[in-house]
Amino acid sequence: CAGAVVLINSAGNSAGNSARSPADRSAGPGAEPADLRTQILTRMRLVLSVPALRARTMTNLLDSTNAFAPPLAHRLGREPDDFDVRAFVTGCMTAAAVGVFAWYDADGRADLGELIDRAVAAVGELAY
Repeated sequence: CAGAVVLINSAGNSAGNSARSPADRSAGPGAEPADLRTQILTRMRLVLSVPALRARTMTNLLDSTNAFAPPLAHRLGREPDDFDVRAFVTGCMTAAAVGVFAWYDADGRADLGELIDRAVAAVGELAY
């Protein structure tokens, strides 16, 4: 993930910054960071406490892989269903989830962006 491929969107943002942008706006216009933190923690408590919702997270992961892998594969000159690209995308998303779970375990007091960056960087660092 980190150091392996840097994605740049049309606005010139890195993949990490692009991923954070929608989350920063998800609580609605004018929402304070504390509002967003509370909203995310509430959603996570619900998802983690309901078995059917926990199971759905795996389906969401696979759906996300299917959405993100083909454009990345195209940018890399590979086939849309390239195994390595799919593994890379899924690994990065799963690493990001580890960061989110660590943030949740800290009751939202840790820096979410820092935890996600650290988790994704660990995949790249430990892969070699």
